[in-house]
Amino acid sequence: MATYVYLAKANGLYKIGMSTDLSERLRVLRGKYSDMQCLWLIATKDQRQGQCLERAIHILFAEKHVCPSFLPLGKEWFALTSADIERFKTIQRSDLVDVNFAFTHLSPNEVQ
Repeated sequence: MATYVYLAKANGLYKIGMSTDLSERLRVLRGKYSDMQCLWLIATKDQRQGQCLERAIHILFAEKHVCPSFLPLGKEWFALTSADIERFKTIQRSDLVDVNFAFTHLSPNEVQ
């Protein structure tokens, strides 16, 4: 089952998460945060690969991790710069993990 690692923005912060049901996940997030925008998606072959990639990206941006009390949904929030966002968009499997990933970069419009 395809799994998506996503970069989303709300309240000036960025959420890096993963979902096997992207439509439902975005619906829930938009219900909590009216300004939620999905900025970028990476499709992975299956849930295990998605989890590994999400973990690797969290490690990559660990110094930018924040836990604001006004964003109660999850611990996956980051204070990213525009350079960090561009870095996220250029992630390739060889950059972060030593696993045989078969994923592609997709813009949010390509998934709908």
